[in-house]
Amino acid sequence: MIKIGEFLTEKEVNLAFLKGKLNLFGARLQQVACLISEVIDFQETLAENRVVIKQGIDKDLDKKKKFYENLPDELTSVAKQEADEISIQTCTVAYLPIVGYLLMTPASVEIPASSSMLVELIFTSEGMSYFKTKRMRLLDENIGDIKMDIIDAETNIVLNLQKRLLGSRQIVLDAIDLAATLDCFVSLSQVARKYNWICPKFVEETILSIKEARHPIAEHLCKTGTYVSNPIISSTEDGKIKILFGPNSSGKSVYLKMIGAIVYLASVGSFVPAYRATIGKISRIMSRLYTVDSVLDGMSSFANDLKQMSRAVARSDQNSLLIIDEFGKGTQTEVGLSLLASCLNYWLEGPVEKCPHVVVASHFYVLPELLTDPNKLLKYQTMGVSRLDDDTLDFHFNLVDGITDFSYATFTALKMGIPREVVERSEEVYLNLRSGGLLSDLTPIKLPELSIIKEELNNEEQKTDESNIISKVDETIFDHLLENKEIIFEEVIEKNNEENNEKEKINFTIEEEIVGKEEEEENNNKIINFIEKIEERKEKEKGKENVEKDEENKKENNINCVDETIFEEEEGNNASILIIDEEEEEEEEEDDFSKIIDDADNEFSF
Repeated sequence: MIKIGEFLTEKEVNLAFLKGKLNLFGARLQQVACLISEVIDFQETLAENRVVIKQGIDKDLDKKKKFYENLPDELTSVAKQEADEISIQTCTVAYLPIVGYLLMTPASVEIPASSSMLVELIFTSEGMSYFKTKRMRLLDENIGDIKMDIIDAETNIVLNLQKRLLGSRQIVLDAIDLAATLDCFVSLSQVARKYNWICPKFVEETILSIKEARHPIAEHLCKTGTYVSNPIISSTEDGKIKILFGPNSSGKSVYLKMIGAIVYLASVGSFVPAYRATIGKISRIMSRLYTVDSVLDGMSSFANDLKQMSRAVARSDQNSLLIIDEFGKGTQTEVGLSLLASCLNYWLEGPVEKCPHVVVASHFYVLPELLTDPNKLLKYQTMGVSRLDDDTLDFHFNLVDGITDFSYATFTALKMGIPREVVERSEEVYLNLRSGGLLSDLTPIKLPELSIIKEELNNEEQKTDESNIISKVDETIFDHLLENKEIIFEEVIEKNNEENNEKEKINFTIEEEIVGKEEEEENNNKIINFIEKIEERKEKEKGKENVEKDEENKKENNINCVDETIFEEEEGNNASILIIDEEEEEEEEEDDFSKIIDDADNEFSF
C-alpha cells in the first residue's frame, strides 16, 4: 500500500474518490509498516505457515533458536554414548510430544542381558523399539519440548505487537479500503477497454434505454461472433412493465440477469457492455430469480418466493428495478397464476408516477387474460425461435414484441435425453387438453406385459402341443396370464373372435392340466404313504412269524426229550396239528392283506 501511495503521488493522479485520502498512505502508515517488518520474518513465516519473529528482538528466544539448530548434533552424540554403554550396534534419539526423548532401535536388535537393567521398553511400533534410559530422562528435564517453547515465546511477541498496532488500527483499515476501491476501478477499466464497453449516460427521468446490450459474462462463453445482443427499453411511453414469454432454453433468464447486471455496473460507476445506454435514477434493484433453500430458516421454497415478492411490493417506487423469473411455479398453477396477476395488477392499476421498472419471465400463457392495463404501461415480448423441418428448434435468442402460447417443452425434453415415446405421449396429452378434451378421451397406453403376451400367443397359433406352449411362456408372463386372462381375452376378441376362443381353450386347458398335475402328485403321495404302511405291516407279520418259529423250536426240543416210544405214537397226531395251525395262519394273513387293500381302495377312490 505504501508503494501505491508513492505511485499516485509521483504520477499526480487526480481522482474524485482519492481527494483528501492520499495522506492515508503517508508517514503514519509507513511507521506501522516499519514496525511490522522489523519484528516479523515474512520469509520464514511463509515457510513455517505461522508467524516467525526475527532475530534480535528477544535474547532468550535467540538462544533457544540457536540451541534448537544445534540439537541434532547433540542428540547424535548422546546416541553414540548410549550405544557404547548398552553394547548395541545402532540406535537413535527421537523426541515424541508428551512422552519425551526416547532411545530408538530396530526391533530386531536384542539388548544384551548385562544391559537390560539400564533400559526400559516403552513401546514397539512399525518395526522399531522405543526405550527410556537415564540419559533420556536427563534430556527431558534439561531440554524438554524446546520447539513449543520457541513457538510460545514468538506468540507472546506477536500479542505485544498487536497491542502496539491497535492505536493505528483505523489508519490501516482506511488505507486497505481505499486500496481495494482503487483496485476495483482499475479492474473495471481494464475490462472496459479490453471488451469495448461504453460509458452510460445518466438522466433524471425514470427511463432505461440500452441499445445492443450484452451479458458481461455470457458473451465470453459463446464462440466469437455468435452472441446475440438485445435492447432494453423501459419508460412510461414504451411501457414500464414487460412480460417475457418464450420456449424453454430460449434465453429468457439470461436476458433478465443481463438487465440487472448492466444497471448495477452503471450504478457503481462502471462502463457497461452495450452500444449505447441511457439510464435514469435507480433507487434499488430487487429480484425474484432463484431461491436458496435452507433447513435453518424453516421456510419452503414457495414461502421464500412469497417473501421476496412481498419485499418488492412493499419497498418498490418509481425508480426501482424489479426482475421476476417464473414466480408462482412452486405451488398449484391456479394459485401461482393468480398471485402473479394480482401483483402485476397492483402496479398496473396504481398511479403511473409510482410504477417501478418491472421485467417478468413466465410460462403462464393465460396471464394476459387476467391483467388490466388502464395506463398503457404493459408490453408483451418473446424470444425468437423457429421450428425446422426435422422437428427441431432453432433458437435465435433475439427479443421480439408479441406473445407466444407454446413452450416447446417436448423438444427440450428430447434434447435432455427423455425417451421419445414418453415425449410423444406427453405432446399427445397436451394437445388433447389444449383443445378442451379430457384425459379420459385419450387411448390408454397398453402395458408392456400385455403386448408380450399377445405376441407369444400369436407365435403359438401354429403349434398344437400344449406342453410346447408352456415351455415358451416364461413364469412371469404365465402368472400374469392367469391373473389377467379375462382382460387379455376381451382385447383379443375385438380383433378376432375365433382366435380368441382357441386361445381361451388353450389357456384353460393349461390351467386344468396344472391343477390335474397337482392332484395327481397329491394322490401319488398318498399311494406312497399307504404302500409304506403295507410294508410296515408286512414287517410286523414277519416278526410275528419269527417269534412263533422260535416257540415251535422250543416245543420240538421238549418233544425230543420225551421217550422215543411216546414220540412215535404221537408223531402222526402232532403232524396233523401242525398242518392245521399252518392253514389257520395263512388264512389270517390273507384276511389282513385283504383288509389293507380295502382301506387303500376306499381312500384312493378317483
